Amino acid sequence: MTEAQLKQFLHDFDTIQNKLLFQKNYHDTYSNSISKLSCNSDEFKIILITDVIKHLTAEEAFIIEIHLKDHHTWIETVELFSKRFGQKKERSERTLKRIQSRALNKMLEFINSLPDC
Repeated sequence: MTEAQLKQFLHDFDTIQNKLLFQKNYHDTYSNSISKLSCNSDEFKIILITDVIKHLTAEEAFIIEIHLKDHHTWIETVELFSKRFGQKKERSERTLKRIQSRALNKMLEFINSLPDC
């Protein structure tokens, strides 16, 4: 392993660890089930998304939950974000949109890197 490879591995360490944890949890939970969940089932998707959200930063998870899952407008999301994280962490709508985009990209990268079922 070279220094560059080690740096890349350390950079990806959390993502790799989270993938392995998800795969282990999924296997432990459903390996004894008579009918394993298919990757296209809604139940599998809910488990996957719930698990992936746990690995986002608090800010990213909050924005995904409030704006996308709870269907708050951006104006409401900005207000709720300020209440949740305080005035010192107040962010503009534009910044929250960037944080949401970064969170979605992280989620997609994680999901798309899982082995096919």
